[in-house]
Amino acid sequence: MGWYEKVAFAFDAPVFSGFEVPFVDVFDPVAADTKPLNFELHPFGRPIAIAHFGGGVAKELSARGEAVMKAFALETLVKAFGSDIQKRVVASAISQWTTDPAIGGAYSCAKPGKAKVRAVFSEPVHERV
Repeated sequence: MGWYEKVAFAFDAPVFSGFEVPFVDVFDPVAADTKPLNFELHPFGRPIAIAHFGGGVAKELSARGEAVMKAFALETLVKAFGSDIQKRVVASAISQWTTDPAIGGAYSCAKPGKAKVRAVFSEPVHERV
C-alpha cells in the first residue's frame, strides 16, 4: 500500500491569474531537507490550490496531524508565491487517506510479477463491489 495525501486551499478570489500552467512543483534544491510538493492551481477555473504529496512525506506529515499538513503546504505556497497569498485563504481541507483505516494509505498496487492478486480487489465485500 502506498501513501498519498492532499491539502486544499480555497481563496477569496483567483490568486494565480496569469499563471499559464495548471500544475507547479515547488522544492528548494539547496535545502538538504526539502520536501517537494506538487500543486494543482485553479482546477476547473475555481480559486483553489491543491497540494499533492506522497510516499514517506505523506506518511510523516499525516502522522503529525492536520495542522502540520496544512502549515507545510501553506508554507510551501508562500515560498513560491509570496506571503500575501496566506491572507487570501478562506478555507482549507485535507484528505486524511493515510490515517483512515478504511483506506489505509490511498492506493494499492501489485508487486512486480504479482498482477494476478489484483483480481482480489474486484471481489465483492459484504455483497458490494
